[in-house]
Amino acid sequence: MPTVEHFVKNDGILGLSKAKVSLPSQFASCGIIKNVVGHCPLTDAAGGGYMFLGDDFVPQWRMASVPMLNSPTILLSLGGQDSRVGRIMFDSGSSYTYFTKQASTELVASLKDISTLGLIQDTSFTTLLICWRANFPVRAVRDVSQFFKTLSLQIGSKWWIISKKCQIPPEGYLIISNRVNVCLGILDGSD
Repeated sequence: MPTVEHFVKNDGILGLSKAKVSLPSQFASCGIIKNVVGHCPLTDAAGGGYMFLGDDFVPQWRMASVPMLNSPTILLSLGGQDSRVGRIMFDSGSSYTYFTKQASTELVASLKDISTLGLIQDTSFTTLLICWRANFPVRAVRDVSQFFKTLSLQIGSKWWIISKKCQIPPEGYLIISNRVNVCLGILDGSD
């Protein structure tokens, strides 16, 4: 199973599965887009194409709809060639989300008070930004969700974009590490 060390050098990761924690599912639950993901690769050797989220820009011609891949053991590649647009990974449901440095720093600062509520910050796990351990068995996020608040993300703050607020419950941004710690599943994307 790959760890976060395998992915930190990518320009971005998008979780594109049908799961509730995937990017399209979360945006759809906020009313920002319809839960539609499309990728239209070009067939020539030069590569290219485009990807879309939502149903606003679905092409009306020369497009076939296919189900999402349900077998994570199958490796997909586009002609075995590296992309010219940077290091990008399509993932069927990543455990991690990447924020800008400022956003991730502010989020971690806002979570420092969790240690006063019964969870102790654990600094021995340095891969993720912040982790906590409990003095009781933690098997799932629901075991500790009462210590965490729902995150509110404001998306679209330009004059031509209608601003939307997206609510993400603790189950959408926390993970349980292999050490049975509760960890923030959001990383600093500038690293």
